[in-house]
Amino acid sequence: MADLNAIDIVDNFKDVLVDYVNDDISWGTDVHPSNSLDEWWGGDTDGISVSLNRNQLTLSVPTATPIIAIGVLKDIVRDLSVIRKTKVIIYLSGKNGATSTKYNSTAVAYRADSLAGDYFFERDLGLLDPGGFMAGKEATWDSVEEFVLELKDIYYAHCRSSYQTVTNTICHSNCHSNCHGSRGRR
Repeated sequence: MADLNAIDIVDNFKDVLVDYVNDDISWGTDVHPSNSLDEWWGGDTDGISVSLNRNQLTLSVPTATPIIAIGVLKDIVRDLSVIRKTKVIIYLSGKNGATSTKYNSTAVAYRADSLAGDYFFERDLGLLDPGGFMAGKEATWDSVEEFVLELKDIYYAHCRSSYQTVTNTICHSNCHSNCHGSRGRR
């Protein structure tokens, strides 16, 4: 690996992808819409820390390093998918079953669940072409940067350009006794 080493790969990955993922998080365990469910949030708005170090990317056999690095980096992208665009809708149920929307907004959130196992996310990670960053080839700066940028593109496509919707329905405090009290009158 000519002038490329594991520290360089780790630094590039953190600079390009991890910093991007942690940017602009609006919701998490510390800040979130009122009446949202605690189980939706996985961490605070400071973001996720990645414990990736050079020892995870074995350099003893230069041609084996890309295989190890590819697997490790894909696993971390799976972990990072807990930070993604989320639409929160809070419905308000009222008298006689009428429902209205109390809150409806979309933002980047630190969620409790990742996209690991999601068919389309996993498919795209599996189809990722490591290019020059693969077994039997010596990794170069260009191949590492290209691979990390492709991982960022997959993350962006699944976690930032689209969103997942979570909903909760609450009973309005003014009608609370009417909603629940009417059951006993039937």
